[in-house]
Amino acid sequence: MQRRVFVSQSLPAERRGEESGATIVELLVSLALISIVFLAAGPLIVQSVQLFSSTGRALTDTSATMSGSWLRRDVHSAASIDAWSPQWTDDPIMLHSQNGEIITYEVDGSGLVRCRFEPTGEQIDRRVMLRRVERVRWRALQGLIEIEVLTRAHVRPTTAALIRDRQRLNAVTFKTERFCFALRARGGHSW
Repeated sequence: MQRRVFVSQSLPAERRGEESGATIVELLVSLALISIVFLAAGPLIVQSVQLFSSTGRALTDTSATMSGSWLRRDVHSAASIDAWSPQWTDDPIMLHSQNGEIITYEVDGSGLVRCRFEPTGEQIDRRVMLRRVERVRWRALQGLIEIEVLTRAHVRPTTAALIRDRQRLNAVTFKTERFCFALRARGGHSW
């Protein structure tokens, strides 16, 4: 039995029935179109990366955001506030509600603490709203209340930073959260 071997030889382009591949002009045109699309989408990509990183930073520090929400809700629902003064003070914030309850915000060893008291003075509940708080100061101005919360920032040093400078481990970094709420007129003696 004899074996037959067929060797195919490619035909010149003008003799082929269908063209295969792309010409250099087609490649250049497609590259130009792709570059125009990337130039148009470039700013959108940069903005989305910046938004993603800022959202990530905000999500890692939710406790300050949650404390601010509680503060805002309590201030807006309060009928009056003690110690109405435009001067900054470190005294506890005392908010009086319409039903006679008193809500206080103060700093103790565990952080920023929110306490709720009955009109008789008996404590209803106590919860730590924000940890690592060094100081809370506030002032009440015409129509608004400003609150500054000074916290020890949580810093995670890199391994290279630990090797370079061991004293940075003992250094304390502080962060100031500032809240400003408009006071809503509820009919109390201080509003």
